[in-house]
Amino acid sequence: MKLYIIRPKTSSVTRSLSLMSRKLTPQSRRMQAAEVKAFWQQDSVYQEIQRWIADAREDGVIQIAQAETVITGTVIVKMTEEEAARMREELPDADITEDRPIELIQPEASTTDLKTEISQSDLWHLAAINLDNCRQKGYEYTRANAS
Repeated sequence: MKLYIIRPKTSSVTRSLSLMSRKLTPQSRRMQAAEVKAFWQQDSVYQEIQRWIADAREDGVIQIAQAETVITGTVIVKMTEEEAARMREELPDADITEDRPIELIQPEASTTDLKTEISQSDLWHLAAINLDNCRQKGYEYTRANAS
């Protein structure tokens, strides 16, 4: 038996992402997570996938990590190649992909020279994360000696 990653092929994936806001408070995140989970529970293709898996349990199909993947609309299943072929035939709106390792993407070598001096404009990202304000409030960490 192999692992398969299953998710709806439809634009539901894109629509689910639009439900999320940028608020990062714990209360906002809990509400957003609940909203996205409810969205997937109502999605017709996701419901078909769940029904198919429930019906196929007696054939040895095993759903894995259900609670951890519901927010993404993804289902991870352990099943035979024959069951995966049957699922592809019976659920044409589901994307059924065998889980397999993929090669790492090798980074491109930089063609720019290293700077010997850093200008204030190079540190734009520190202002963007409000580092000066954090340091005024006692944040002392630097990246010195980090690896």
